[in-house]
Amino acid sequence: MTLARPLTQDQVVAAASLYRHLGWWHLTDGAIRSLRRAMPGFQPQALLLKVVAVNALYYTNVMAVTRMTEHISDILKRTRPDDFTVETVEKVACLPLIPGQKHQRRFISFASKFAHFFIDDERFPIYDYYGVKMVAHHLGKPNTGVDLEHPYAAYVDNLNRLMRESGVEASLRQLDCYLWIVGQYAEWRRRKEAPVNTELRRVFEKGTEQEWELLKRVVGQDA
Repeated sequence: MTLARPLTQDQVVAAASLYRHLGWWHLTDGAIRSLRRAMPGFQPQALLLKVVAVNALYYTNVMAVTRMTEHISDILKRTRPDDFTVETVEKVACLPLIPGQKHQRRFISFASKFAHFFIDDERFPIYDYYGVKMVAHHLGKPNTGVDLEHPYAAYVDNLNRLMRESGVEASLRQLDCYLWIVGQYAEWRRRKEAPVNTELRRVFEKGTEQEWELLKRVVGQDA
């Protein structure tokens, strides 16, 4: 298979370097890591704090945080963290309906981030708009799998295909860093008033010379 748009090792390396210039992103990730170290298990208080932290710091739009906490607790009673699979993440995403509610929402972004940060960051990639869009950008439409019933499973398959076909060696966190930066850049380049991340907007619009050099390496042929 030939990638529609190549992905190089240097692009991922440059993204990791540019990430170190983004102070608030560092602070957010550091807070999550501190919480994981301080409260490594999933007892009720720890689980609630982890749900709240992911939702608040990564903007996953879960309004019913206590119901989500109860939902994950129920799943953990049947499935140990070590036995989590992609399918388990999709179960987490499906918050059960309450009386009077007609349509079930799937919180795929929240579930993937919860699993990434608190279950295993090398088995569960982060799923978000930019990741999905940029993986498809590299694979090309004919090579991008779509499964409306199992969107996270499809994304993981697509991401693995991109890693395999590109030959890039990176952690899931490093690859997520690349996808997020280049996805935000593509959005900003298409529409300057797009609601992109504040720190990245500063880099795009008035970054230092070093930041610009790193950004040019990250976006590659799309610069």
